[in-house]
Amino acid sequence: ANDRARQSMVEAITGFAHRMGARVVAEGIETFDELRTLIDLNVDFGQGYLIAEPAATPSNPAPEVRSFIQRAAAANRARWWRRRAPLMSPRSW
Repeated sequence: ANDRARQSMVEAITGFAHRMGARVVAEGIETFDELRTLIDLNVDFGQGYLIAEPAATPSNPAPEVRSFIQRAAAANRARWWRRRAPLMSPRSW
């Protein structure tokens, strides 16, 4: 499958899960490009070698990965707001 087909599948699964009140976990994240795409597709959680190597107890991501996630998530929220803001009225806040 090509990247666009995989992205479409993740987008559909994520949308369905969120409508059902569920959260989505992406596995096997190995590159910053994959992580960025999953954040852009509103995947809730992720795991993989980029974030942390397998361990008996959970560990925190490396500082550069944590910083990347925080910046990407903040940018994603800003894009989300710009796309939807005209559709919202102050009453809906």
